[in-house]
Amino acid sequence: MAVKPARAKISTTIAHDNYAYLDSLVDSGKASNLAEALDKIVATYRRFARRIELEKETAGYFNRLPEKAAREESELAEASHKLTHTLDFDREL
Repeated sequence: MAVKPARAKISTTIAHDNYAYLDSLVDSGKASNLAEALDKIVATYRRFARRIELEKETAGYFNRLPEKAAREESELAEASHKLTHTLDFDREL
């Protein structure tokens, strides 16, 4: 059985401005090479896409709640906001 490599190889062309951006990440030391720079960008995009999906599902949940439950959730949200509004959740991970 062949061992699967840890990374997949791709070969493609990209827009010059996107290449320049990836290269700037390497030049600034934020990534050690173009592959790592691309991995970071894709990871950021995937995190953003998951947040969008979570927002969509959360809105759907609240739109389906009965009025009393929605009011209770709103009160809980307000209390939570007062306690956590200064937290940067991205930095807490």
